[in-house]
Amino acid sequence: MFFLINFDIIPNNNYHEQDGDYVDYIGEKCPVCNKNFHADDDIVVCPLCGTPHHRECYENIGHCVNESKHNQGFTYENSNSNSQETNSDFIICKKCGRQNPKGTFFCNGCGEPLNEKAQKVSYGANGQNNPFGQQPGDFGGMPPFGMPPMGAVTLDPLGGMNPEEVIDNGVTVGETAKYVKANSLYFLNVFKRIKGTGKSKFSFAGFLFSGGYLLYRKMYKIGAVICSLNFLLILASTLINYSDMYINIFNQLADMSGVAATSQYNTFLMAQNALRLPVDQLLIFLAPTFLSLINLIINIIVGFNANKLYYKHCIKNISKIKKECNSADEANAKLQTSGGVNTPIAFSLLAVLFVINLIPYIMLL
Repeated sequence: MFFLINFDIIPNNNYHEQDGDYVDYIGEKCPVCNKNFHADDDIVVCPLCGTPHHRECYENIGHCVNESKHNQGFTYENSNSNSQETNSDFIICKKCGRQNPKGTFFCNGCGEPLNEKAQKVSYGANGQNNPFGQQPGDFGGMPPFGMPPMGAVTLDPLGGMNPEEVIDNGVTVGETAKYVKANSLYFLNVFKRIKGTGKSKFSFAGFLFSGGYLLYRKMYKIGAVICSLNFLLILASTLINYSDMYINIFNQLADMSGVAATSQYNTFLMAQNALRLPVDQLLIFLAPTFLSLINLIINIIVGFNANKLYYKHCIKNISKIKKECNSADEANAKLQTSGGVNTPIAFSLLAVLFVINLIPYIMLL
């Protein structure tokens, strides 16, 4: 925000013109309270020497803090005129006034872009702050395991990558970050690896949550299929485990093995005796184990393929959005609203799992 000099104390102005140049006071310190001026502060400027004050500070002392120097021809010098850099070591954020180390591209306080390259990618159709830009960098230059380089700003979701670098099918790093949103740095590195080597990284989130994770990442079709299989297998295993038929077979095995069904039984001994059961009873006894094993195999497969599936999902959808939109601004706006994650569906799945876990208690009532 800028403040305009007139020949009186000025309230609530957005900028200040001095000798034909605009003077920016954000990041400068009020000489009364010694606090930085922020974008929303009400600043008044002395018409004689140009010293800025917080309105409240000026009213408290009732005059310019440098009034005694006016007859000496004193003129306030703004160290931040036409620049965000106050010195060689710091960059002042124009939004919140925070001092950031030189070389920082996004404010450590509010995440505001601090250079033109960041602003180019960060500000979408409606002027919203979407910090997906960063300094130019080599797309292949990121270190392994998705870790940002030393000194990289944690608020930068690109970790130093060039937002204009193309990943695949004309889709750039900046567009991908806008679409992915949550944990974009991790996925950008994984996508780079997939594109460069054809190999992905094992997704522990995909392994642990399987279809639920795919739904969370808005891969609704395949996510719904996998999730349905997960729930059906868990539900079937639970129903069989607590059915009267299974409990009778289990008690029979416990008697055959000479162990109490309610105590810590000898698994190896019961497994041996299970082979002596009729085929139909053996299948019922082993069914929960097989169902759990199938579920585990599905989860492992999803873990190995979740990142590849998401890579294809992102490239396909981003390309489709760019083709359907009439302008870059429209495409940027749609990328930010269409991508991301679906948090409500994650909580819904947790609720379903909780209900399934209650089934044994309901059956025992």
